[in-house]
Amino acid sequence: PSGRARSGEAAVMSAKVAGVVLGEINRSLLIALAGVALLILAWLRSPRIALLSLVPNMLPVTLIGAALMLTGRGIEFSNGLALTVAFGVAVDDTLHVLNRLKLSGGVDHVSRARLKTALREVAPALVTTSTVLILGMGGTLFAENKGVSDFGKIAMSVYLLALFADLVVLPALLARFGPGAYLRRERKRP
Repeated sequence: PSGRARSGEAAVMSAKVAGVVLGEINRSLLIALAGVALLILAWLRSPRIALLSLVPNMLPVTLIGAALMLTGRGIEFSNGLALTVAFGVAVDDTLHVLNRLKLSGGVDHVSRARLKTALREVAPALVTTSTVLILGMGGTLFAENKGVSDFGKIAMSVYLLALFADLVVLPALLARFGPGAYLRRERKRP
């Protein structure tokens, strides 16, 4: 066959392989999410907190993935890998918040004081780590390779959203829906 025919065959084969690999990335991310929830459940012995922890872990990945789909870019290798790597950072941030809450005695009974203490202790480390990661990824913005540049943009976006999710969304969820949540108790008062 001619060079043009081989090129066409390679493109078709590449598209098939890309679909399989992206499907595997999606499936792996779902397995990781379930695994994280089960580990948090075993660690904290709280089904409610395990379920609530899924929100800040998946929110950044879901929002960026949705934005990619809505803009017509879709999930490609580089941004699929970036979402997977950044998911790990989101989980790490969530675990830090939950660990500080556990150390303050707030896992079984979420109070305003315990939640504030946990956030006051963990926020500087999370902000510093996220800042370092974002600055470190900043060099990818100048890459000539589009895949490398996309990887950096997606990863930095997820890092920022993960920080927001763990410092704002998770505490709000815990305050309202966590075990013995103080916002739920305050709402019931006459």
